[in-house]
Amino acid sequence: RLCAKARSHKMIFDYLDGGADDEISLRRAKDAYSELEMHYKVLAGTKPPIDMSTKIFGKDVNIPFFGCPTAGNRMFHWE
Repeated sequence: RLCAKARSHKMIFDYLDGGADDEISLRRAKDAYSELEMHYKVLAGTKPPIDMSTKIFGKDVNIPFFGCPTAGNRMFHWE
């Protein structure tokens, strides 16, 4: 968050960082994520190279995750 704030235009950062109106959804999302724990050693003990390729919608991809379109996404990144 601090890196994004330092690198982004103030208007863009405030748009992404803030919620709408009374920010109920933002508070609920922060509360929900605060209850999650990240376990970084999921692939511990596996020997490289790890093949994470799969098919998404019938297309071969090298990694099993991808970005999703959102409204106003060109405001945050030019590509």
